Amino acid sequence: MLSGFESGRDIPGGIGGTGIDPGGIGGTGITALGPIQRFGSIYVNGREYLLTPETRYLVDGAKRPASALHLGDLVIVQAAAFHGKTIAALVHVQHAVIGPISQTDVAAGQITVLGQTIHLNSDTLIRASGSLTLSLADLRVGNVVAVSALPQGHAQWQALRVTRIATGVALGRVPLLMRGRIEMIDSAKDRLRLGRVWLNTNEHMLQDVVVGQEMIATGSYQDGHPNVHTLRPAHLGLGSVGDRVYLVGYLHQTPQGWRSNGFLLRIGADTRFVGGSAESLHTGALAVMDGHVEKPGEVIVDRVVLGVIPVRYGIPQLMHGAEETGHRATETAIERPEIVRPEMQRPEIMRPEIMRPQIQRPQIMRPEVQRPQITRPQIQQPQMMP
Repeated sequence: MLSGFESGRDIPGGIGGTGIDPGGIGGTGITALGPIQRFGSIYVNGREYLLTPETRYLVDGAKRPASALHLGDLVIVQAAAFHGKTIAALVHVQHAVIGPISQTDVAAGQITVLGQTIHLNSDTLIRASGSLTLSLADLRVGNVVAVSALPQGHAQWQALRVTRIATGVALGRVPLLMRGRIEMIDSAKDRLRLGRVWLNTNEHMLQDVVVGQEMIATGSYQDGHPNVHTLRPAHLGLGSVGDRVYLVGYLHQTPQGWRSNGFLLRIGADTRFVGGSAESLHTGALAVMDGHVEKPGEVIVDRVVLGVIPVRYGIPQLMHGAEETGHRATETAIERPEIVRPEMQRPEIMRPEIMRPQIQRPQIMRPEVQRPQITRPQIQQPQMMP
């Protein structure tokens, strides 16, 4: 079962500590659950959520920078409407499973990780940790992968993104994450079986858990053994009562009604359908739904869109084409979310031209001085007589 994130009202300081109350700004909080489709803000289920310097980012509950987000990551976005814009206060990446591959089947398009069957298709992004594009044939038994996926039930997942983070467990201690139902508890050996896999725990962890609980186990895979460091219930939360909800997921019919991602969906006579009708609903159908929170874990559905491709839904054709071209060519540049800051236009200042007065200097007339002519007297030499 997919874990949600607790309502922003439960987080000190508002959603993500930003002081934004999802039920306050704009009158209604907004929560989305789906894959990251594009950056430049962030696009989830065809809707744009603006990223700001105050937006917080989590990966499996741990604080991370914005650069930890990638195309295809399954996220829960908690946001609020403000002056006609939808501002993301918190973006929380939710991996389905992290661990070593135990089996691959290229023909069937699937891999097995910690007992979970991961289905891949042509829309699944397969990447190395450095954003290098891979194919299913490049994934080997022993490779450690982080999988973003939509739950299909019974330990089956449809992958949105598979990231190879190590080529083998022999490289050292690698992270482990698993979501599933507790099937058995073995207190004598301090272990429990989550889904199809036995996980080593300790006596303290087993005190407050029971068979049947949906849990999230995190830890490490070391020396060929999965060891659990933390074990917590997979709490579900999509905001507060009255908040808007936009989510994508597979439908499952239960005695209580339709469910998706662990949420109870109230689909009634007022629900609008696109790409089908109420009669075309069936277990395993993939749909995008929007509505509002009626009570914790329960959503009144206003609209159901059937026959969707999650990573493409709602993205204009021109934008999608540009993303595919750029993504395959320069994924490193595209995968980093760009936080758009408003461009300040500075007014052009015209500096005044300073006119300096031209000073005319008076012409000084110097009088012509006539020097007196000095007449020297002619001296006559006396004549000498013989």
